[in-house]
Amino acid sequence: MLTTAAAFPTGSSGRLLYTVPATDVQVWLLQKCDTAPDSPTLLLDWLTELLGYTPEVLRTPAGKPYIANCALQFNFSHSQHWFAFSWRTGHEPVGVDIEDLGRRPSFAALAERYFHPTEQMAWRAAEASESTATWLQIWTRKEAVLKAHGLGLRLQLNTLDTCDDAV
Repeated sequence: MLTTAAAFPTGSSGRLLYTVPATDVQVWLLQKCDTAPDSPTLLLDWLTELLGYTPEVLRTPAGKPYIANCALQFNFSHSQHWFAFSWRTGHEPVGVDIEDLGRRPSFAALAERYFHPTEQMAWRAAEASESTATWLQIWTRKEAVLKAHGLGLRLQLNTLDTCDDAV
């Protein structure tokens, strides 16, 4: 299911909590600062908080993190300025990706190479003022789907249409 998360207030930890509508997926966002731990430490801290014990985080051959014999599905991402952690309980995989809006790659070249034709049309149809945000929305959905399924970059990205709700 593709959707935009709904924000909840910042907790005492300084992180934001998002709930993805019509799902049991939760997302924590934390802005990076000088006192923020590194990514592996923060991931372990958040998992420990959720589970009540310090788990051993394993990785699939494609690099997807998991905990053996645990019903918690989770994923972690970071950008220059943010950490993002998503989770749910059960067997349905979850993925998350985060990018900074200030990012300025060669949007046209990357869209041509990695976007499905439907995604390219959606990006090109966006108002000029929304072009960057639309491009990053498509890109982060694409990465989150790949991460959720542990595919890494083994899939030809232009074959994955994240504008289709069946993803």
